[in-house]
Amino acid sequence: MDLITKIKNDQIEIFQKSLLTGVVQEHNEVISCDSLNDFMNNDIRNSIDFKEFFDILKSMKGPCLYWFEILSKNTHEEIRQKLIEYKHTPCVRANSAMWKYTIPNSKYLYVGKVKKGISGRIVTHLGYNKNPHTSGLQLFHWSKGMNLKLKLNVMEFIPEMADLMGIVELKIAQNLHPIIGKH
Repeated sequence: MDLITKIKNDQIEIFQKSLLTGVVQEHNEVISCDSLNDFMNNDIRNSIDFKEFFDILKSMKGPCLYWFEILSKNTHEEIRQKLIEYKHTPCVRANSAMWKYTIPNSKYLYVGKVKKGISGRIVTHLGYNKNPHTSGLQLFHWSKGMNLKLKLNVMEFIPEMADLMGIVELKIAQNLHPIIGKH
């Protein structure tokens, strides 16, 4: 039991340090999904339209919490249906899981976390990872024609928070009720 107490106290100390330090860096970016171009043969991180955004994400070296907020008038039923249709197409890319139900009128698409490498994770969520088996939102592949507009919010924490990010992600998801993702 002494080991459990030590682990608990260590985690509490890290969390308290993070609260005192605050968020290391945060950024938000509006993404119009209909304007996502085909970057499958190029790296979106080097494109004219996205280079500045990805340079900011690349500067975030620590663990990050992020969420996609829906800015457009799309209903959660419309979004879910479009993704379900995509999941049944041939050559579908690995995509995020969904519950069989959602909280009506949720204005949040997804909540996620990374211990490091937020830039690469967002590449996958936008749908441009070279490996089709890496799971993510895959927005480029199913959101066309919906006029879906999202705001990506990213918060970077101190490195010591890496192992606690799962708990923070869970609590944020329980409060935001994202349409996609199982927490």
